[in-house]
Amino acid sequence: MITPNVKYLINIDVLNPGDVILTSSSTGISKSIRLATNSEFSHVMLHVDNGMCMHADSDGVHSFNLQRLLLDSNNSAIVLRLKESEKFKEAITYACNIIQGETGKSYSKREAILSKVFKESNERKRENRQFCSRLIAQAYDASNVQIVANPDYCYPSDFLNSSLLEPVNDCIEIASDDDIEFANSDSPLDLQKRITNEIMSSARKLLGVDVQSFDEIENALNEKDKAKFEGKVADIVKASGYLEFGEIDVKKNAWRYNGTILMAAANIDDLEKLNTAKRELILAEKDIKKFSNLFDKYSNRYITHGFIYDKQLTELWHKMTTIHLARKKAAEYVIEKMIKNNKFY
Repeated sequence: MITPNVKYLINIDVLNPGDVILTSSSTGISKSIRLATNSEFSHVMLHVDNGMCMHADSDGVHSFNLQRLLLDSNNSAIVLRLKESEKFKEAITYACNIIQGETGKSYSKREAILSKVFKESNERKRENRQFCSRLIAQAYDASNVQIVANPDYCYPSDFLNSSLLEPVNDCIEIASDDDIEFANSDSPLDLQKRITNEIMSSARKLLGVDVQSFDEIENALNEKDKAKFEGKVADIVKASGYLEFGEIDVKKNAWRYNGTILMAAANIDDLEKLNTAKRELILAEKDIKKFSNLFDKYSNRYITHGFIYDKQLTELWHKMTTIHLARKKAAEYVIEKMIKNNKFY
C-alpha cells in the first residue's frame, strides 16, 4: 500500500555483497514491464558492497547508490540472498568483480523483449548488450552459479522464483527527511555515468569496433591495427574529465579525508561520528585494495605496451590509492580520538 508523502529506503546495513534486489515503481515503464513479464517487480540490481549496486537501465550498465533509491511503499522492493551464502563466498566475490567490469556497456530493449521467446530455451545472447536481468544472471553464471534457467534471457520474476535464492527479512525502512533530501541531491555517479558513456561512444567511433567497456577498449588496443589509435583514445579519456573524477568527492565531502572536520561536526552526535568513522575505515581499506590492483594492472600494461592510455590510467589509480589512504587515515584519527577521550571502548 502506498501512503501519501511517505517514502521508504532499503536498509543497507542488513545487506551482504551478492544480494539480488528486485524493485518496482509507479512509473509507466515499471507498470508496462510488470504487466509484460507477469511479475511484481520490474527491475533487478546486484548489491556489491555498502549500498553500492550495479544495474543496467536505458543509460547502460553503471553503479548506483541505494541510499538514493526512494520507494513508494514497503512492498516496492525485495532483497534475495543465496541460500547457505557462506558456501558461495568466492562465487559472490567473483560475480561482483565480473559485473563491475561491465560498466559502460549499452542497454538493449530488443534483447530484453526476446526473453519472452527464449527464457525457457538454451538460446545464447544475440548482441553484446545488457539489460537488468541478464546482467545479474550472467555475473552469477560466470561464477558457476546458475540462478535462472537461461542467464542470457530472463525476467525479474525468474529471480523471485529461483530455488537458489531466499528473501531477506526486515530490509525496508521509512525514509527520514534527511534521507529524502540526500536521495534527491545531485549524485556524482550521474556525472560518472555520463562521462563513461561519452568515452564508450567516442571509442566505438574511433576504433570502428563495438567496444562496450574499458576491458573491451583494452582488448581492441591489443590488436596491431588498432594500437595506432591508443594516443587518440587517451585524448578521449582525458577530455572527458574521467581522470579528475576522484577529486570531486574530496571537494564535496572533505570530512571523509580530514578527520578533524568530522570531529568538529556539530550536527551529529559522538556515537554517529564513531560509527561513521568505522564504516569509512572499512570502505577505505577496500578501495585502497581495489585501486592498488588497478595500479598494478595498468603499470604492467604500460611496461609492456608503452601506451599513453595505460600511463595516464596508471597515474589515475596511483592518485586514487593516495586519496583513499588519506580517507583511511582520517577514519583512524576519529576512532583514536574517540577512544582516547574515553567516550567509547
